[in-house]
Amino acid sequence: MRIEQTKIYQFSELGERAKESARDWYREGLYNDPPWLEEHQESRKAALAWIENVGHSELTGVRLFKYIQNNMAPGTLDGNCPFTGYCGDEYALDVVREFMARPTYGTNVLDLKTWINSAMDLMWDREFEWLHEDEQIDESIEANEYEFTENGAVYS
Repeated sequence: MRIEQTKIYQFSELGERAKESARDWYREGLYNDPPWLEEHQESRKAALAWIENVGHSELTGVRLFKYIQNNMAPGTLDGNCPFTGYCGDEYALDVVREFMARPTYGTNVLDLKTWINSAMDLMWDREFEWLHEDEQIDESIEANEYEFTENGAVYS
């Protein structure tokens, strides 16, 4: 028989080197299973499907504006995450709202799809960057009350 004793620490009690180890452990989990990735992908897919419903790739500028205004689901542009309930819906719709505010000559459905994809990529990049910032990681570790050994290894 063997008895081992291990000192267990809250994140705030760790030294700086141990905190870095704890953050590295947390970041590794983010890379393997990023939060909200599925919701983000579903939101992108739903927004693209919605704009594809226009179905008239030849419509441009003001004619496209009028078609969206008169034929697409009422209330879709009202700011209520209409596709999936995820905030990504609004990022995608911001592109359409911008077009609707100033329907530019020559803009077509393919342009809107490209811009929606770009907006969603930018949203994910910003989200991913934020998720990996030390301050956010520290907050998440403390909120979840993870415990660590003296060297910053997670205690399970």
